[in-house]
Amino acid sequence: MRTCVACRTRRDKAALVRVVRRPDGRVELDRSGTLEGRGAYLCPDGDCWGVALKRSALQRALRTSLPIALRTGLEHGNVADLGITLARRAPAVITGGTHGT
Repeated sequence: MRTCVACRTRRDKAALVRVVRRPDGRVELDRSGTLEGRGAYLCPDGDCWGVALKRSALQRALRTSLPIALRTGLEHGNVADLGITLARRAPAVITGGTHGT
């Protein structure tokens, strides 16, 4: 189980999107969930990405700033270029957090 840095919802690791700060300082999406480095997890929900950016939750969790390309893509909803699909509403079965449970 992992916790979304934006809404604090606990989910299975496979149900979340991992962003990782690599040992060399690069920040990127970890599609495999196995890259070495400090990771932060977000729900695959567009609302959580917005909250994480607004509150700087992702930057705090990774202890670094986000690359401009990643931040801009998330701010403008241009996530197709990032290789992930974000839902516009939360999945039906979630425990805890601000998703209405």
